[in-house]
Amino acid sequence: MAAVVTAAVVPFIQTIATKAAEETYDAARAVVRQLVRKDKHEADRSTSSSSPLLVEDPSSRLSLYMATDVSDEAIRALARLDLDAATKAFPDKTRVRLVWNAAAATRDVRSD
Repeated sequence: MAAVVTAAVVPFIQTIATKAAEETYDAARAVVRQLVRKDKHEADRSTSSSSPLLVEDPSSRLSLYMATDVSDEAIRALARLDLDAATKAFPDKTRVRLVWNAAAATRDVRSD
């Protein structure tokens, strides 16, 4: 089961990137896991296993899809992503999804 968090995507990404820039990327992962634990459906899940996380921004068209055990590489790619350019690339779409593509080691920008 995926956790769904309603939040502003840009501040969420900035927080994750800031945490990742600190002593260790474990701090950023801890933030994500803490968000998942707050979801009542995930309350009994172990934080050591990966769970999907969806962050949707109700005031913008951005949705972020990631796992709670997100890699350091994924966090760095997320921090480098130009979110304004990502949303402008799909002007006619309702939603812009940011998804980590582990096989290509890139953050995919998709539209609904």
